Amino acid sequence: MLGDLTHASASIKTIRGVVSSDWKKTGDSLVMNVTIPANACGRVSVPSLGLNNATITEGGKTVWKDGTYVKGVVGITAGKQEAGYYTFDVGSGEYGFMVE
Repeated sequence: MLGDLTHASASIKTIRGVVSSDWKKTGDSLVMNVTIPANACGRVSVPSLGLNNATITEGGKTVWKDGTYVKGVVGITAGKQEAGYYTFDVGSGEYGFMVE
């Protein structure tokens, strides 16, 4: 995150369609929405906000808890923690991540 920036959005047209992302930070939480076009896949890196034991949900379902990726959300096939981020492998679709 950059300084006092509290929200951002961007999109780019690709050969497969439009990829878009937007996020908003409020207090100690962040909401990030991502769209991946049909017949595409990608990696979504969600900022950790400096939280050592973050819980991350997508569409209200837990995908990261207690330092581990939680299986079971359609379209998300893997997750790992990296320096300052949690990265998820995703298929096409719309995703709404929340970090707390």
